[in-house]
Amino acid sequence: VRGVIEIAEAFWPYDRGQEKTGETEETAYVDHVKKRFLERACVRSSFSVSDTRLAREWCAQGIPLDKIEQTILLGCIRKYTSWRNGQSSAPIASLRYFEPILEEVTSQTVAQEYWEYVRSRIMRLERLWLQEHNKSPNGEKTDPESRPAPGSGSDGGPARNSET
Repeated sequence: VRGVIEIAEAFWPYDRGQEKTGETEETAYVDHVKKRFLERACVRSSFSVSDTRLAREWCAQGIPLDKIEQTILLGCIRKYTSWRNGQSSAPIASLRYFEPILEEVTSQTVAQEYWEYVRSRIMRLERLWLQEHNKSPNGEKTDPESRPAPGSGSDGGPARNSET
């Protein structure tokens, strides 16, 4: 006697082969979220299936990409500030880290000047983070060039400045 076991969608972390060919709006949205998420120095993730699913949920909810970018900036600047204040310096491993921050960002209207300020501050804090976290277990510095510099991608973001 043979039976079939089917795992309910809520418990299945993968898509069931319903991929569409060609780039869709959802695919572009998820790719943008992935790029913004992985470009931050305090993130150590491979953008898992769970992260992809969450980004798709955000797309389906119609959350604008600028709100996602602001959420990631705010979450990361808080992570760096926490680290600078002597609290946990564990890297962010999942997009789910940003869920409560997204609720906060979408519920408030904040001036664009504030986000420009956050972007300018995050570059300096990322340099400090990389200096501290690019050490081998014996305390020696490792090659910081092994990870792309935040903001130095082909997205037209600001290039990193070697001055502190």
